[in-house]
Amino acid sequence: MLRLLLCFLLLSAACGDDATPADTGTDAADDGVDAAMPDAMADEGMEDAPPEMGRTSCGDDNGGCDPRVACVDTSGEVVCGRCPPGFSGRGSEACVDINECESANGGCDPLVSCTNTEGSRTCAACPSGYRDVNGNGTLCSDIDECATDNGGCGDRMCTNLPGSSMCGDCAMGFMLVDDACVDINECRMSNGGCGPNRACMNMPGSFMCGDCDSGYELREDRCVDINECATDNGGCDELVECRNEPGGRSCGDCPMGYTGDGDDECRDINECNMSNGGCDDRCNNRPGTFECRCNGDRILASDGLRCFEPLELSTRVLRMGGVGDDYMETISASGGDDSMYSWEIVSGSLPDGLMLTGGTPGAIITGTPSADGTFNFTLRVRDADGNTAMASFSIEVAVI
Repeated sequence: MLRLLLCFLLLSAACGDDATPADTGTDAADDGVDAAMPDAMADEGMEDAPPEMGRTSCGDDNGGCDPRVACVDTSGEVVCGRCPPGFSGRGSEACVDINECESANGGCDPLVSCTNTEGSRTCAACPSGYRDVNGNGTLCSDIDECATDNGGCGDRMCTNLPGSSMCGDCAMGFMLVDDACVDINECRMSNGGCGPNRACMNMPGSFMCGDCDSGYELREDRCVDINECATDNGGCDELVECRNEPGGRSCGDCPMGYTGDGDDECRDINECNMSNGGCDDRCNNRPGTFECRCNGDRILASDGLRCFEPLELSTRVLRMGGVGDDYMETISASGGDDSMYSWEIVSGSLPDGLMLTGGTPGAIITGTPSADGTFNFTLRVRDADGNTAMASFSIEVAVI
């Protein structure tokens, strides 16, 4: 009985369900097992039941054990090892290959195929677009193609997909031309929306509104004309008019008597330095003009340039006449513009029968008096420049 207990403890299963001392008809006391199972039997992982009856030596067809397991002789009996990994069953009967692929794809990544092999399985390579993390097909990780050289999409947007990538539209501000993304020049379309009189600067994929053109200022995102004339007459000379224009201003011409263009400075012209300003006598320069002055009692002509001696009547007394006698007397004038004199009686009258004939340099009174008496009159002479002089005269007519 002690030997049967040792068999149970040391062989783990040799006295189990498949074979018992009653089954074999052999008393355990006759087995000749004096001590524990040898170490080699334990290392091999021996089965707990012997092979079919009648096998007493491992040399006889591996003791009836499955060819894949170890067979150990034990005092006239054999002990079969356990089936190796990847097999099911009992080594004393038959080891059956386990199909690992039937459970959870054999531990292979779901993207690869599992191929069952005797005692094991193999995983196929990870598909294109995936990285084999463990090097054996058990874990396939998607490769982000867009992370390298933008997935070969150039300027287009790259979208990573499981196992691949996709080139999408061009980025904003670009358009597809011949499979290449070309920058859109927004400034060519309505000046990029920057409005008139403002610079539009194109940039890759975008644009920027710059400063307003010269002569304009930014107000509420619009470039508005600056009225340069509102400040310091626009920089024009104070003597000229400043005219505001879109984006600038213009200066009028310098007035007569000044030189310059009005945009810088109007400088007085000294007319007296040029032929005495055309004056007969003295020339006095004034800002923008000049003035002629006459010497002594000379008078200035209406043209402001010439000077004349004072206009006067040089004849003061007329001779006496007789009734019925022919009469002729000359009244002379001098000074003024003596190119032409005109005469008129402004008060009084000549004796009856006499008449005044004007001329230059004097007037002539002619005729035949018809009545006696003293006749008083005032005579005025006017020169060609409009200067006048007057004198009172008297003609006495007597009866001879």
